[in-house]
Amino acid sequence: MLSKNILNALNNQIVKEGDAAQIYLAMASWAEKEGYDGIAEWFYAQHLEEIEHMLKIIKYVNERGEHGIVPKIEQPPSDFKSVYSLF
Repeated sequence: MLSKNILNALNNQIVKEGDAAQIYLAMASWAEKEGYDGIAEWFYAQHLEEIEHMLKIIKYVNERGEHGIVPKIEQPPSDFKSVYSLF
């Protein structure tokens, strides 16, 4: 069992990882649309890494008899001014 504070902190981190994954995915999609294939692939890889982090935390919480909460997916920005603005 995890303390309430630790459980809340881990579930909050799950949300942050999910949000980061969505933002990276939006950036990848924009970059791909604009013809920046290499940059798009890098952002797609970052997206997958954040999903991995989220999954690891959910499993960690669940394995300790608690409940890892899957976050609501928020709409990330979909348009960016430039490649520079992505970074």
